[in-house]
Amino acid sequence: MSMVDDAEQLSDLIGAIYDAALEPRLWTDAVARASRFVAGDAGALRQSALAEEPGTSLASALAVHRAVDDESRRRIGLLGEHVRRSLHIGNVLKLSKVDAAAFADAMDALAASVYLVDADGRLVHANAAGQAMLRDADVVRAANGKLTLIDQAGNQSLQQAIVAAHANGGAVDPRGVAVPTFASGGQRLVAHVLPLQSGARRAAGRDYSAVAAVFIRKEVLELPSSIEVFARAFALTPAESRVLLASLQVAAVSDIAALLGIAAPTIKTHLRRVYAKTGTTRQAELIRRVAGYMSPLAG
Repeated sequence: MSMVDDAEQLSDLIGAIYDAALEPRLWTDAVARASRFVAGDAGALRQSALAEEPGTSLASALAVHRAVDDESRRRIGLLGEHVRRSLHIGNVLKLSKVDAAAFADAMDALAASVYLVDADGRLVHANAAGQAMLRDADVVRAANGKLTLIDQAGNQSLQQAIVAAHANGGAVDPRGVAVPTFASGGQRLVAHVLPLQSGARRAAGRDYSAVAAVFIRKEVLELPSSIEVFARAFALTPAESRVLLASLQVAAVSDIAALLGIAAPTIKTHLRRVYAKTGTTRQAELIRRVAGYMSPLAG
C-alpha cells in the first residue's frame, strides 16, 4: 500500500470513528476497518473489539494489543486518541439525549400546557397538553409558527413578557410573569412566562433553542388549595376568601353576589378589603397576584 493510499485509508477510518460517535451502530464497521488498518494481528484485535460495546472494546484492544512490528504500533498510536475522543463525544451525546428525553417526559406529565418559545416567540416545543390546547384553538394558536393567545390584550402582554425574558431573563421574577387572559368562550386563564436564560434553566432552554417557557392551565384559577395559601399569606377572612374565589370565576359584582347569595354592597366591601390587604387596586391586578401563587412552578 502506498503512503497516499495509507493516508486516505487513515482519513476515511478516522471519519468512520467519529461517525460512530453520532450513530453507535456504525462502530461494528469502524472496528473491522481499524483491525484491517492495524494489520499486525488483525484477527485477535477484531475478536477482542467486537464485544457488546464495540467502541469501548476497541479502545481497550488498542491499549493492550501487542503489535508485532513498529508499523503496527505506529498505526495503533494514530488511532487511539481518535477512538477515545469519539467515545467521549458519544457519551456526552448519550447524556444529552437522556436529559432531553427525561425533560420532555416530565413536561408531558404536567397537566398544564407547556410551550417553549424562542426569542421571536416562535414555538419550538409543546408538551402533550399544549398540543391538545393548540388543536382546540380556543386559547392559544401557533400562527405561522408564533405562539399567540386568542385574547388580544393577553397576547400583547405575553409577547412583551417573552421579549423581557430574552432581554433580561436574570432580572425577571424567578417565579415568572403572570399574564391574565381569556379563552374564546370567556373562561379566565393565566399564562405564566418563565425565563430560561439563567441558572439551571439555561440547559433546558439550550436543548430546544428556547428563551422562555409558557405555562397555561384552564383550571389554574379554580384550585382551592392555592386560594387557601393565598388567603393565609394575606390574612384574608373566610368571607373575603370566598369573595376572592368567586371574583376569579365571574367578573361583575352582581354576578358574584348572585353566585354567593350575598348583597352587592357587601361584595363591594369585601373586595375593597381584599384589595387593601393584597396591595392591589383592581381586579386585573388581583388576578395577577393570585396567579403568582398558583404558578405550577411555585413552591
